[in-house]
Amino acid sequence: MIMIMVKLLILMIVFLLLAFMSGSQTASLPLV
Repeated sequence: MIMIMVKLLILMIVFLLLAFMSGSQTASLPLV
């Protein structure tokens, strides 16, 4: 479904924003 894809995309964007605000260097996103 497209809704699931959109929800996943929004979750990833929010997670990236939170990680970036916390400190892009301290949170280097090991999952990626």
